[in-house]
Amino acid sequence: MSDPQNTLLPKIVFFHSKGFLTQDIAKILSTTPAVWQRSLENQIIPSYNFFKEFLKSEEKTIAVIKHFAGILLYDLHISVAPNIEALREIGVPELNIVALFTKKPQAFTANADRFKEIVEEVKKMGFNPTKVMSGVAIHALRAMSKSAWEKKVEVYKKWGLSEDQILVAFGKHPWFMLVSVEKIMSPFFCQ
Repeated sequence: MSDPQNTLLPKIVFFHSKGFLTQDIAKILSTTPAVWQRSLENQIIPSYNFFKEFLKSEEKTIAVIKHFAGILLYDLHISVAPNIEALREIGVPELNIVALFTKKPQAFTANADRFKEIVEEVKKMGFNPTKVMSGVAIHALRAMSKSAWEKKVEVYKKWGLSEDQILVAFGKHPWFMLVSVEKIMSPFFCQ
């Protein structure tokens, strides 16, 4: 439905000029078609420039967008930038923020108020903000609702773990809370 010459072509040209391959652009078009409805001048270019400045690398910027093109859909002033700043405020090293953003840009798309809540929860759980695991914990909590967390806690309790043991395990390896309830319930999971 878009005007190919005036709407799509300038975006394709922009992505090509930044180093995206034709197959990368095709993937963005097919997996995240809403990107093509966003303004090149008001959304895509400013977002790209923000990420490039933050990541200090054209290659990392391209990798992030290829990994999660949806990052281009978010208003930087409502979610991404305030969430980066929230991590800086609690002392997370820039290198760790960049690493988390590069691997899990979705973690930064939460509403800024919700993101701050998550950061506070992670601090209360005793995570050291200077360590990489605090970023993993933030991603894990961001990736699920409170009800999903509670369901997983209940399933782990059925396997004999106490709530304290679950929190200790989360402190050591936050990824284990990202496993689906079905996998946790599987008898092969706990062997």
